[in-house]
Amino acid sequence: MQKLRRKKFGEILIAERVITREQLAQTLAVQKQTGESVGEVLLRENIISESDVVRCICTQYQLPFLRPTNYDRDAKLLDGADAEFLFINRMLPLETIGNCMLVAIASIPTEESEIQLREMFEKDVYYYFCMATELETILREQFGLGQEDVMQLETQRRGGRRGGAPQETAPTAAATAQSAATAVMNPGEDGSDWESIFDEAENNL
Repeated sequence: MQKLRRKKFGEILIAERVITREQLAQTLAVQKQTGESVGEVLLRENIISESDVVRCICTQYQLPFLRPTNYDRDAKLLDGADAEFLFINRMLPLETIGNCMLVAIASIPTEESEIQLREMFEKDVYYYFCMATELETILREQFGLGQEDVMQLETQRRGGRRGGAPQETAPTAAATAQSAATAVMNPGEDGSDWESIFDEAENNL
């Protein structure tokens, strides 16, 4: 599988005039202290919206966007799956096609988590990017996670990144050209295009 080509997330935010260089510098200083991603810091400070993050990450990693609530996913894929692993790594298996599995993600996986995902399902993995809030809602409902469970898992997820910045290397698995074309042609059951998807996401925040 080919590696994803990407620009740095902060550079894209500045190029898109979402933030200023001063805001990025302040965000990077906070990031070193908290271990959060740049997007998480900016979201928490209400400097950007979730749709800004998603739009820029899709550009950064050249990933197709997908709304899992509009996708006819195979819920049986999660039977017996590791809820803790999926929630912490923000991964949602959608369906399998032959030896391939389509997975919605809300953050870029590490090489270690990719290997574990492939071993767990014994499939090659192809990614789509989605809203974190949407993905986590589905996982909560699927696994019956309560608020306390979610708080503990979120603490584990953040704790796993303490002591340094997030991974700077792109994942080894990438969305194929065919999956990207499919996402552009069929971004949602309502037939909306990319711009209207992001506009809708903005309105729903």
